[in-house]
Amino acid sequence: MTLRHARVCTAVGLIAWLALNPAPAGAEDSIAEARKLYQSADYDAALAVLDRLKNDATASADPEFGPYRVLCLLALGRSDEAQQSIAAILRQNPRYRPSETETSPRIRAVFEDARRRLLPQIFQERYDTAKVAFERKDFQSAADQFRSLVLLLDDPTLKGEDSRADLRIVVSAFSDLAEAAAITQKPSAAVPTAPVPAPASPTAPERTAAVAPRVYLAGSTGVVPPVAISKSLPPFPRGTAPALPLNQVGVLDIVVNELGNVSEVTVRKSVHPLYDQKLVASVRTWRFKPATKDGKPVSFRIVFEVKIVP
Repeated sequence: MTLRHARVCTAVGLIAWLALNPAPAGAEDSIAEARKLYQSADYDAALAVLDRLKNDATASADPEFGPYRVLCLLALGRSDEAQQSIAAILRQNPRYRPSETETSPRIRAVFEDARRRLLPQIFQERYDTAKVAFERKDFQSAADQFRSLVLLLDDPTLKGEDSRADLRIVVSAFSDLAEAAAITQKPSAAVPTAPVPAPASPTAPERTAAVAPRVYLAGSTGVVPPVAISKSLPPFPRGTAPALPLNQVGVLDIVVNELGNVSEVTVRKSVHPLYDQKLVASVRTWRFKPATKDGKPVSFRIVFEVKIVP
């Protein structure tokens, strides 16, 4: 083999190796460089930089990474890929909106259209995830998630939707309950107590003030929740309220006492004025196997959702 032939073979081999093993993102590849290329309308080059940064954990975690990739895709007319990227951004941060100073009205309109389509679905997904955390007694995580959902309900995109607005009190109720349950899960520090003096001999009959029994919550240590024995809901009077939208959601705050009876019912979210009274009267007739703590019956609070479906 001649020297020239050997060099040609080596060059061909090197080109093949480079094709299979592209160079990692270098110092010249950065979000700042992609932004600069985008602003100079070199969208292909900007997208190439971002694509090389995909496997760079630090760069891809930058809050500008996803949005600038979407902008490049939109500028290049790759709408389907752009929509997929927008969905990923909104699932990570549902409150994201592109900057008014750096993006055109057309691009902002694309994002707003995607937000209108996706936010109700994203809200429902996050609500379901928060409820799963609540049900598995991860109350601190559930409380954090429900708080973020309350904030998300203030988003103008969701504010105008009656079906989403109806969830505000439901979410707030679960948030309050999760917060309270999270507090009961935290180990309390031991507090030194002063010696208690021996009680003086009573000289006359004494009256003791009645002490209200403690009402336990889901997740309280050593507490087994009540089990329903009989409960039913009255039929919804559709003929009297034809204009009421279906799929309404109501919320009741119920206390089941040591006897398994419903001692308190509070309407946290009304279903309908014509229905609430019948609903409360019906709930008061429900019977439970009472909750227990260390084997003894105790009072227990439940948040109950009422859904009116077709």
